[in-house]
Amino acid sequence: MTGLFGIVSAADCGKTLMFGTDYHSHLGTQQGGIATRRDDGIMDRRLHKISQNSFKSKFYNDSEKMRGRRGIGAISDKDTQPLLKVHSNETYAIVTSGMVTNLEQLADEICSRKGKGRGDVFFRNNSDGSLSMTEVVAELINLEPTFLEGIQRMYDRVEGSCSVLLLNGDGIYAARDLHGRTSLVLGRDDKGVAVTSETCAFPNLGFRVEKFLKPGEVVLMGDDGVRTLRDGDDDQMQICSFLYIYTSDPSTSHEGVNVQEVRQRCGSLLAESDVGLKVDIVSGVPDSGINHSHGYLNKRVKLAMRMLWEAQQGSFLDFVMANQELLRSGDFSREQVASLLEKMDVSAMLDANRPPFYADPLIKYRAAYGRSYTPPDQRQRDEVAWNKLIPVGHILADGWDDVARTSLRGRSILLTDDSIVRNTQLRNSIRKLWDYGAGDIHVRVACPPLTSPCRYLRSTRTTAELAASRAIEEIEGKALEDIGEYLDPSSAKYAQMVGIIKRDLDVTTLRYLTLDQTVRAIGLPREKLCVDCWK
Repeated sequence: MTGLFGIVSAADCGKTLMFGTDYHSHLGTQQGGIATRRDDGIMDRRLHKISQNSFKSKFYNDSEKMRGRRGIGAISDKDTQPLLKVHSNETYAIVTSGMVTNLEQLADEICSRKGKGRGDVFFRNNSDGSLSMTEVVAELINLEPTFLEGIQRMYDRVEGSCSVLLLNGDGIYAARDLHGRTSLVLGRDDKGVAVTSETCAFPNLGFRVEKFLKPGEVVLMGDDGVRTLRDGDDDQMQICSFLYIYTSDPSTSHEGVNVQEVRQRCGSLLAESDVGLKVDIVSGVPDSGINHSHGYLNKRVKLAMRMLWEAQQGSFLDFVMANQELLRSGDFSREQVASLLEKMDVSAMLDANRPPFYADPLIKYRAAYGRSYTPPDQRQRDEVAWNKLIPVGHILADGWDDVARTSLRGRSILLTDDSIVRNTQLRNSIRKLWDYGAGDIHVRVACPPLTSPCRYLRSTRTTAELAASRAIEEIEGKALEDIGEYLDPSSAKYAQMVGIIKRDLDVTTLRYLTLDQTVRAIGLPREKLCVDCWK
């Protein structure tokens, strides 16, 4: 995926631009870039690969040297950007986010409009040889006499999703995807205005959220403030649900809904069906599963306290009824009361309703490893995922011996995760938990089984990669066009599919949130959410 940031300020903005873009590092680990425009029209652009270094370490020194009161930046898992392009003899910079699925068709259309063959028009490619989305979108915009008309052409012709920041002499054009699958948010401080993909970029830089752009809305950010050039339409909203479940930073809000709160609600809903499940430890797969585990544990504690209170009330009433004469007389000693209370067996009630505790049996080595989701290469993703999580036997088992690798008793673990995509990373984590002494392992997943690849963002790649799709193919002996039965959590087919994933994971129990529960946790109307990856 890609994160965007832009700023129009009363003073040089290089440092703020660098930090604002850096706050999107969770969205991409391959390419980074920032560009500023000086008042004399000179563009200053810096590009770096960030696959082996953090964005900040690459751009910090650059940002101190860059001049200009306006700037845009991007962190991406694929596209090299910002690009510098020319429109009506003016140089401009452009960044994009999303995923355009008809790039080849658009490139042919651009060549046709120019009256040239495909081989006569230069299009930049990404490092993997694919067409640059930002390049094609820029050339599409260049076909029209004005930038606004060019952005409208983009909306008319693009399939998939695309949001744009475009920097020129007018200011910054900010255009949100036509269906709002990703966010663009305006913020303001005492020096100017900013736009960001994620609101986590604002608080520490002193910006206050001013407005969430509507789907298809286009604004121009300039020295005189923000002007709306194209009205958006909330009825077209199809924001990506996966932003809330996994992709976004927990401190971010989309459409006024905070990501961390959504994840905690997911965990709480998972816990509601686990009232009778006895576990010692609740934990989340670092990092994205942790918020879900907090919500799960908080709910389990509340449920345990309620059950204890109900049990105590019942026992107290039984106690009063059985000892009415003694209590009515008032003739009893402290020793007699203590003896009577002991018969209530309060300690047994506490043990029967004791909630689990939180611990981290998997510790992420944060000094060296970021997100395993963002590297584009599967081998690299698996390598990072294996090396970043370190198991702790002393948490997983009573009396764990590091040398002998033995214990007195393995503890029962409940592990929350945001999703199961391919199943390889979670399966490797489960293997570590077994190897380091776990007694039982229960997995709870904060969304439904993923059954379709994402068509709008680079979230999931192909159907063959998805654990749920592979399970369906194993059951049916072939890939199915209609998987309706497998989408119904009450059906036997669904239970069979989950059973195969559970077997492959090698866990004691496995349960997912339903789609209705996921929508409930997000808190937006279902018709405003993109849920295609669960359909």
